[in-house]
Amino acid sequence: LVQRVLIKPNIKGLEEEEEAPLPLLPLGLDFSRPWHNNFIKVKKKILPKLHILHPIMKNLLDFSYAAFSDFLIVDFSSFRLKGPVDCESLKTEVSLSCAKAEEKILNTWYQKVISLFSQKEALKGVKLYQTDSFFNCVSVLMSNQLKELLRRTVEAFVKLFDSEDRSYLPLFKMNLSLDEKKMELYPSFQDLEEGILFLVNRIGQTFQNIQTVRSWLAGGATTLDTELPNDVIELATSTLKKAIGENLQEPKAYFENYVDKYGWLVDGTAQARIERFEAEEHTFDEYT
Repeated sequence: LVQRVLIKPNIKGLEEEEEAPLPLLPLGLDFSRPWHNNFIKVKKKILPKLHILHPIMKNLLDFSYAAFSDFLIVDFSSFRLKGPVDCESLKTEVSLSCAKAEEKILNTWYQKVISLFSQKEALKGVKLYQTDSFFNCVSVLMSNQLKELLRRTVEAFVKLFDSEDRSYLPLFKMNLSLDEKKMELYPSFQDLEEGILFLVNRIGQTFQNIQTVRSWLAGGATTLDTELPNDVIELATSTLKKAIGENLQEPKAYFENYVDKYGWLVDGTAQARIERFEAEEHTFDEYT
């Protein structure tokens, strides 16, 4: 910041003139550079600890992209084509798909990762004191790739219930049953909602026991952090609950109307009327 001010010259005749005071600095502005030293200090700390620019990290990202870019843990495209399905059967199918996807990833992508970091050149340029931060960087990259795959799969599942596009909406079987003089649907609306939400949690349970590279190489038991963030689960759950509620409005209304019309036939009302009629005396015409 440059400030300019007129200074009274030493000229005869201006003795009575008063010099104006220097203007005050603008309030709230600080033109010092304390941040610069902090920046240099932090930069020096970061350089030996972050290894994202190491050539091997690029290789890891390259074949991770090739493996995951168009892959989902569960193929939801055929759900609608199957027609009405039993909720329990769907839960079993999704669980099997998650298990198969995890096995596939462990036998392909994960083996490539292990092979990559088993090479002598893997730690080229990494000093001994940088080993921990180097493998931490590897773990973070792997975790992010798997978390992103889980997130995309959950979002694809939630998308099936989009109220603006019902062309992929799954169809669920619901059986009308008579139990202890009551009309009920099986599964109940509550059980159906819980079954659908279960699928989100089941997807999120995939890849939860994958060893870090360093743990695998050293024979340890440390695993990658692949747990989905709470905000992803919460958003998926709230979106599904809203969609399920909207899609079940008509079935609920139909069921309630059905119970209103025919519930008296099974709740004991009809039987009581018959018994009362039989206990009374009636004419032949009334019996016929």
